[in-house]
Amino acid sequence: MNWKHIIQQLLDKGFTQKQIAQRIGCNQSYVSELLNGLAGKSLSWTLGDALIRLHNEICSQQPKVSSSGVASA
Repeated sequence: MNWKHIIQQLLDKGFTQKQIAQRIGCNQSYVSELLNGLAGKSLSWTLGDALIRLHNEICSQQPKVSSSGVASA
């Protein structure tokens, strides 16, 4: 699994590393290590599953289109 890619997509959606960490149950420094490829080769099933679920929840959402036709997140 490419944890760096998953985290980067969440960051691109406006999340901070701290918010990601809070949602998946770890600390911000661990999210930073995942993002920089310094951790993740033996990521626990619990954290990996939580990160995948968060990514699916956030990144699978379609942008909302207002009545003026402008898309928003």
